[in-house]
Amino acid sequence: MAGILVTLTGPSGVGKSVVVKDIFTRYPDRFGEAVSTTTRSPRVGEVGGVAYHFVSLPEFERRWYDNRFLERVEYNKNAYGIEKAAIREVTDQGKNVLLVVEPHGAEQIRERWEGPLLQLFMRPPSEAVLRERMAGRGDSMDSIDRRREIDRKLFQEHDFPYDAIFTNRQIGTTADAIVQYVFSSLEVPLH
Repeated sequence: MAGILVTLTGPSGVGKSVVVKDIFTRYPDRFGEAVSTTTRSPRVGEVGGVAYHFVSLPEFERRWYDNRFLERVEYNKNAYGIEKAAIREVTDQGKNVLLVVEPHGAEQIRERWEGPLLQLFMRPPSEAVLRERMAGRGDSMDSIDRRREIDRKLFQEHDFPYDAIFTNRQIGTTADAIVQYVFSSLEVPLH
């Protein structure tokens, strides 16, 4: 049985990447990571095809216009995107792909993906907890205020119905709830 695509969206600092890492670590036979494509240069120690697929801007644009990408974003003058083939490479192995995406990316994926899809949203238990988590990871108060304002605008502009919303009170508990939701949606036993 082929796996499905699951997207996870939420504000900066809510813990999306940590939860996803926990899921990949505890459920490696059920979830796989799809490698994104970028036009930026590899950093020291990054291996092509593992960290990212590194391509030139003209090659990235060619692939975009050939309808090979599910979504794309521009960040710091570089393009980033996830190709449909990268998703299928994992789902064809019977594993589910879990992608952390911004709201704009979630909308693009909803419009472009032709297979089974679950789109999830993660929120913090409160604004105070979110700010505390951001400060705990080293963000300055100015950075936190700026990021929260960006997120408020971003989520107002890209408000669409998610399949489920999770409150991230504790990493392991949230990861378990997401995994349980995915498998109950698929009507597949977890163990």
